Amino acid sequence: MWGGGRIHEVQVLKTLIPLHIKLYSGPIQDSDFELELLREYTNIQLYGRSCKPLLRRLIEKPEVRRHVHRLDLKNWSTLVEINPLFGTHEEPALSTEDYDCFTEAARVAGLISSVLPFDPHSDLVKRSNDLCPEEWNNEKIPGWYDYLYEPDCHFENVHFVSKFCELLQAGIEDPLFMLMLTLLPNVQDLTLRGGPHGGQHLHLLPLIVPDHRFSSLRTLSVAATDGELEWPFYALNHLIHGRNLQNLYCYMSSEWDREDGDWDEGWVQRPPPVPLLPKSLNLTRLMLQYSAFSATGIKTLLHACRSLTWFHYSVGGKRVGPENFNCSELFEALLPLQTSLETLELDMETEWDYDDYYDYLPSLAEFSSLRTLKLGMELERPHSDEELLDLSWPRGPGSVRTKSCNRLCNLLPSSLRELKFQGSEIDYDCLSQIEEMAALKADRFPVLEKITMVLLDVEYEEWASSYREEKPKSFRLCKNAGVDLRIIDFTSSIERTFFEAWFPGGAWQEVRFKDGMYVKSIERSRGRRMMLADPLSEQELGGITVNDDSQWESETDSDSEPDSPSPMGNVSVIVDS
Repeated sequence: MWGGGRIHEVQVLKTLIPLHIKLYSGPIQDSDFELELLREYTNIQLYGRSCKPLLRRLIEKPEVRRHVHRLDLKNWSTLVEINPLFGTHEEPALSTEDYDCFTEAARVAGLISSVLPFDPHSDLVKRSNDLCPEEWNNEKIPGWYDYLYEPDCHFENVHFVSKFCELLQAGIEDPLFMLMLTLLPNVQDLTLRGGPHGGQHLHLLPLIVPDHRFSSLRTLSVAATDGELEWPFYALNHLIHGRNLQNLYCYMSSEWDREDGDWDEGWVQRPPPVPLLPKSLNLTRLMLQYSAFSATGIKTLLHACRSLTWFHYSVGGKRVGPENFNCSELFEALLPLQTSLETLELDMETEWDYDDYYDYLPSLAEFSSLRTLKLGMELERPHSDEELLDLSWPRGPGSVRTKSCNRLCNLLPSSLRELKFQGSEIDYDCLSQIEEMAALKADRFPVLEKITMVLLDVEYEEWASSYREEKPKSFRLCKNAGVDLRIIDFTSSIERTFFEAWFPGGAWQEVRFKDGMYVKSIERSRGRRMMLADPLSEQELGGITVNDDSQWESETDSDSEPDSPSPMGNVSVIVDS
């Protein structure tokens, strides 16, 4: 958002008039417009603009910090950036003035207790370069970071002050973003787009506890970008303990992280900085999409939620973590939420590639507040007359149900309003059970409004079509009972989650200072994969250089006329670089 230099007489485009500004007769103050621009800070372009201009502004004008309510941040560089595996690194171009400015601000904010003397020649970079082989061979260097901070002290024992100051001198972004999070007490919505590349335990986020303790945070969204830039769940520990956090959305979050980011090595499970105690979190909405948690891990997390009303979980498989809980274990973890849970969305089947079976959910009839249920084939139910005659009908290890118990009408609560399930095993008996639910609606499901069956296989589209023609009984019974029954194919049922909706078409909007005025631009990458790429694979993808605007296309908002004066007149905003 903030560019370099001093800005004078900025002409504001009509489409950029902030809706939050209360219009009145009289001049708009420069400070009013600046505060509106600062409400949201977006910096999501890999190898894009530096956050230093914003930090300088926050340091120079402490009074503006409380007006920043939303942060949308790219994955920033960490210690892994100078991994000797990737060759030698040049000395960082960090000035003494920058170092003094940021370290003093960190000290005053309580992020660090003291400041190390500035050294223009980073010892961190020098030690990393000394570990580089003479000829690059793409061979891992075990323990390369163990004594990178200090030659006589293992990195786990290095004081936070040393880590912060040395990373800053080495030109690593990690301490800058930690300073940003510390200086902003009123952030309500925080988005982290991609975690550190490998060696997740080397970054600083789990180590910071600002004075504000993230008490204003209400929504936290975190996601991997390429399958390896995920945030291990323990790294979010201090964030999720914010007393006002209500919404937590995670994509590819795992209870484990990879040692040094190596897919061939074993997973590492690290304890959270602060234990999750029962009823310690105020979350009401929790999404764990494409994730991996143990039975103990998910039980601890769900039992820590006081009054969770909305829960979405989908398994990521071995790519995300070495194991995952099964449906029976999830049911046990959900028991404390029987009276509060209103929505349950579950996919244990699509990406399940573990040796153990994912099992089936027992009856949800006692979940008295459950209104919306969206499942794959996780809810145990018979699918054929032959299975109906088998009173035990085992569908998985230890899974035994009687004929009367495993009917849908006995597995679902009377509070249910919407049921949606998908799978390739849907047959005529599923519809007979839906007919049974419709017949019992008045007594058993008085508020049921909608049932959707999603067919995954192509041949089932033909089945659905023929069923509509040959046996419309289910549709007629449901319609008479006031239930909307739908049979659709998978492509018609896709609902974008928070992560999948981030980059529709590979474009996003940013506010920039350009040609003497603020403009709203639509940024487009030259390929969606380029934008979401792992920065350490840039050579393979064609390369993205730091601050190289030629890699990105930008188009100004078509509704704006740059030469047309704004009805607000000229607004002066003073920004010092």
